[in-house]
Amino acid sequence: MMNFLAQAGIGDRIQAIRKQHAIRSARALADLIPGDNVTESIVQNIEAGGKDDLLVSQLLNIAKALRVSPIFLLAPHRHTLSPVRHRQPQLALR
Repeated sequence: MMNFLAQAGIGDRIQAIRKQHAIRSARALADLIPGDNVTESIVQNIEAGGKDDLLVSQLLNIAKALRVSPIFLLAPHRHTLSPVRHRQPQLALR
């Protein structure tokens, strides 16, 4: 299993997750996204680190196609990989 946390840039994370999901190419990922705001060329540029201006709609579409949270693509913190645990309030006994 690939360590997505070790991937420094968003393009690296997208490429790593794409490969983990056996999506073989940038074109295959673009084909999973309806509409025309994410093309093969855009995916290639993002993965190569050559695209500086990723639109929110593009981020959301890519995240949905990869079945991950958009936040995970932007900043993969360890706590995003595990469920949130809430502390139970402590009751004072009298």
